[in-house]
Amino acid sequence: MSQPTTTYRNRRAAATIPRDTQSMERHMAEKKPGEDKLDELREAFEYNDRDSDGRIEPDEFVTMLDELEANMSSKEAKIGFQDIDTNDDGLIDFGEFAAWWSED
Repeated sequence: MSQPTTTYRNRRAAATIPRDTQSMERHMAEKKPGEDKLDELREAFEYNDRDSDGRIEPDEFVTMLDELEANMSSKEAKIGFQDIDTNDDGLIDFGEFAAWWSED
């Protein structure tokens, strides 16, 4: 016998939410596809954002490359940083970092 559910709709999607407590707990514990990857990216971003200001600065980027043993010249690192910094503000925010790591 299936549990009763309530469907909530918003502009983006419909979600079916169980009404009983046990089913709700199971539902809340399940991760959506890609959430683990997003969590890993957030953790990597926060690790490389050494001063915890929510942005990766050029010197933090160079430190990250060194730790990854990327063996890039200063010029190559600068070009790589500029490629990732798509809004050209001189910093890498989480969105830019996630887009970079998610590229094929």
